[in-house]
Amino acid sequence: MRLSTKKVLLAIRAGRFREGAISYAVELASRMNLSLVLMLVSSGKTSAKPHEALGRSWVDRLMKQCQDHGVTVELFIGAGPLCEEVLRFVGTDPATEFVVMDLSDATTPPGSVEDPVEALQRLGEEFEGEVLLVPSRGRILRLKDVSCNEFLKRR
Repeated sequence: MRLSTKKVLLAIRAGRFREGAISYAVELASRMNLSLVLMLVSSGKTSAKPHEALGRSWVDRLMKQCQDHGVTVELFIGAGPLCEEVLRFVGTDPATEFVVMDLSDATTPPGSVEDPVEALQRLGEEFEGEVLLVPSRGRILRLKDVSCNEFLKRR
C-alpha cells in the first residue's frame, strides 16, 4: 500500500451502497496515487449504525478492491445531511483533493430539510477541489462543469 497525504473522499449515504461510485473512487485514487477515505453518512434520524448498513461483504469487497489497486483506505462515519458532512470533513482536512458521490445520493436527501440544489452549490463554492458525481449510467459529472439544475434532471 502506498502512503499519500492527498486524499479522495468517497461520500455515501448509509444503506445506499453504490458500486459505481466506489469503483470510480478506488480507480481515481489508484491512478492519482492518493489515499481513499470512505465517509458513511446516516441521516442521524435512525438508531442503525451506519457502518452496519454496509454489511461485512461490502466492506470486504471494498478492502479487496483497494488492496488490488494499492490504495490505502480509511473509514469515517458521519450523521446529518450529506453535503454538510462532506463540507465539515473537507474543512478540517485540507489534504482532500477530490470528493466522489453517487449522483442520486447527492441530489435526493431522504427526509432531509437540505435543499439538494443549494447544498451542491454550497459544496462547489466552499470546496476548492473537484466534486465528481457518478450517475448510474453515463459519464462522470464535474460539479464545476454542469449547473445544479442539470444534475437534478440527470438523476
